Amino acid sequence: MTATHTDDSSISASRTTAEPTTSLDDLLARSGPEAVALAAADQSAWSGEVVEATGESLGLAHWDGTLYLGERILDPLRQMYERSGEDQPTADLVRYRESLATILHEHAHFLGPAGADQEAARGAFIQPGGRQLEEGVAEAWARDHLDEFLTRLGIDKVAPGINNVHADGYYPAFVPAVRILTTDLENRTNLHRGTILDTLNRQTAEGQFPTLVTLLYNSTTLPDLDSPT
Repeated sequence: MTATHTDDSSISASRTTAEPTTSLDDLLARSGPEAVALAAADQSAWSGEVVEATGESLGLAHWDGTLYLGERILDPLRQMYERSGEDQPTADLVRYRESLATILHEHAHFLGPAGADQEAARGAFIQPGGRQLEEGVAEAWARDHLDEFLTRLGIDKVAPGINNVHADGYYPAFVPAVRILTTDLENRTNLHRGTILDTLNRQTAEGQFPTLVTLLYNSTTLPDLDSPT
């Protein structure tokens, strides 16, 4: 496979059926709309195009809307569909789960509010701390919502037992920091666990820091001491 393209013109709408995906191409075509629906995001910058990358690359959500996925991500999924419905070794289920987590992570990078601009997001991403926050949010959110993503795509029927195995994930420095930050803000503001992570995930890199600053400011006594302006 060199490239695939979904015929869906609107990435913002999604079905909620758990009908199993039937092939790798079917999985990739449905993955974007399902990520949008799962995140309750306004839009995705994904163009619908998937390109197989060579070398050691795992995945990349390119600024032009193309989703690049490496052989280490796609090959296990090809095997998964070749053995669809069969009981498979735990090691293989872990590889499938890691691949699917990477796909959800990359789709998280494409999400944003209505009218979000990729060039503005790109500018914010390269600012100090921008990449660390964006990657940490995308990875933490993808880990938290992976089981639901798999269920939406019917992967639990394609690879029975996949929801019972664990994959470590990536960004071991960024994810704990993001969890500490968001959990602290949720405790300060009496919000349910995961609320702030979900909110940040629906932003591009352009909106994440301003959103955090606003949340932090409002969690203090400053709004009662200072003029709203």
